[in-house]
Amino acid sequence: MQIASKKHPIVLLLILSLFSTGCISQSTPNKAVHQLVFFQSNQEGSKGHIFLMNTDGSGKQQIGKSGVRPDYYPNWSKDGTKITFESYRRGGWRIWLTDPDGSNARRLDVIGRDYEFDPTFDATGTRVIYSRNGDLYQINVNSGKTERFTNTTNLYESQPDVSIHNEVIYVAGNEDGAQVFQKNLHSGKQKNLTTKQYTDLAPIWSPDASEILFYSDREGGFELFIMNADGSDIRRVISNEALKKHGIHRGTFLQLDEGWNHCLQYRATFSPDGQWITFSANTDDSREIFIVSKDGKSLRQITRNKLHDGFPAFRPITKK
Repeated sequence: MQIASKKHPIVLLLILSLFSTGCISQSTPNKAVHQLVFFQSNQEGSKGHIFLMNTDGSGKQQIGKSGVRPDYYPNWSKDGTKITFESYRRGGWRIWLTDPDGSNARRLDVIGRDYEFDPTFDATGTRVIYSRNGDLYQINVNSGKTERFTNTTNLYESQPDVSIHNEVIYVAGNEDGAQVFQKNLHSGKQKNLTTKQYTDLAPIWSPDASEILFYSDREGGFELFIMNADGSDIRRVISNEALKKHGIHRGTFLQLDEGWNHCLQYRATFSPDGQWITFSANTDDSREIFIVSKDGKSLRQITRNKLHDGFPAFRPITKK
């Protein structure tokens, strides 16, 4: 498998070609209605925007007006009051911040020239971690001060996610494959959670930071897996074969702007209670959003249209 070089950071996104395949119930996963943020584009992938929607399919609304330039890859702050995303709205992929209604949108890094990807908030919402030129950076959302978080010459690092304890998980890879690493945002202590035997991608913390959701080819084609926070007890959520029986199958890459390619099959997230998972995958007509139970036994389709829907993320629920 070919992993991106430092000069071509977006290429790593192209290695995801998920879902070729268990009995699954089409029951409604949970009665509680949560809010999702997600990306939707036209079928060519050239025009995309960020939307909010309830998990019962109601309340869909676009946030932000980026015109013909796409907004992409939305992520919530831990308190659910802010959204960070990447956008091409002013030329070049940059990291932005917005309120959930689309107001107060602003670019975070106004100095950097390299394209910026994969933004995610830290535990406090005061910093955003993102990928740039094959390394991870952190930026203070108030001061705009930017610092390099990883600095390697032989690995491409991307797809970060931060736990409630400020433990950062991310993917590091080269031409030999990609693994999941963990690094503390304060101490800098780092460890490898998965081995070079497989390719592991798109890690996401559970809300309580006890588990990690990720994609892996360890059973053949890329599928969803869960492991404990220390990398132990890896188990598959649902097989590609089981998904295929419900009309969900491998997808294709969408070309966005300036010849860059993003894969809308990339990233799945936990529900606020950690018992459900939302992801996107291809049907016969389009790319849609689904919710599956953590045990893989219940599945529900959320969106039904002729467009491409991707990168769904549950809005966090915080105690008041």
